[in-house]
Amino acid sequence: MDNELKAYLDQQLQQIREEIADQFAKMNQRQDRLGMNVGGFHAFGIDLLGQVRLVIESLANMTQQLKRYDDEVSRELDEIRALNRPS
Repeated sequence: MDNELKAYLDQQLQQIREEIADQFAKMNQRQDRLGMNVGGFHAFGIDLLGQVRLVIESLANMTQQLKRYDDEVSRELDEIRALNRPS
């Protein structure tokens, strides 16, 4: 093989190697960004679950308070009805 052809093939091979290395670097960057996005979404999901739990606890507390209020109002109405009944 003459030196000119060898130099040309070496140059082409070097370009291919650089392009492959560049493509791998881009793939690694995409993978890193995807990892950050997934990690960010995971953190968001955990935070959202915490907020949903707080809402559920608040609703349960409000339900208990409304039940106590309803029981109290029912008791007071029964007392008023008892006082208004003719003896």
